[in-house]
Amino acid sequence: ADALYSKAALALTQLAEARPDQPIDLVLSLRNYAGFYRSLYCQYLLAGRMMSFDRFLQETRYPLGRWVDVVEQMGRVKTVKSLTIWSYEDFGRLQSQITDCLVPQLKGGLDWPNEAHHAGLSLQAVGAIQAREREDPTPRNPEGRKERLRRARVIRRTYPVGSTYAAFAPWSDAELEDSTKRYAHDRLKIEAMRKVTWLSP
Repeated sequence: ADALYSKAALALTQLAEARPDQPIDLVLSLRNYAGFYRSLYCQYLLAGRMMSFDRFLQETRYPLGRWVDVVEQMGRVKTVKSLTIWSYEDFGRLQSQITDCLVPQLKGGLDWPNEAHHAGLSLQAVGAIQAREREDPTPRNPEGRKERLRRARVIRRTYPVGSTYAAFAPWSDAELEDSTKRYAHDRLKIEAMRKVTWLSP
């Protein structure tokens, strides 16, 4: 999984080695590739990491990103007993099942955060963040990154995603269709893996 969560299996292995007598039940959410990388790019900007979307895709090696590789490597860890997975896009319809899986004692009673907390950046905000950096470049050091982070958060509040400002949407219809097919294909492979339970609405 060189292109997507490349250190996940290593971190999990280190955790398993620290407690070799403790079985691990993993619970995780996977997302359509186009939506995941768009969201990740917004997080890059909010963290003060300035780059174009095209450069971001090159650096993160988008075409090579496969959830299949990530889940396979996690499943190979000997003490991983099970992997319970759901699609991010189904979260709203699976909250009760996810709660029962994470905290059975609550019986679906967990108060989940409002989806608005994950609204990402608007198209206007992305443009403004990039324009501000071009007009007034910040130094490539910790202080410069702090200033970029501060600017990005101010701009996010100024141009919030909503009826006035549409969400950042960098993909063409063809790219979205390709991502959906790629995700569906990989999901079938993951669902067939040993140890995996895929939650569905």
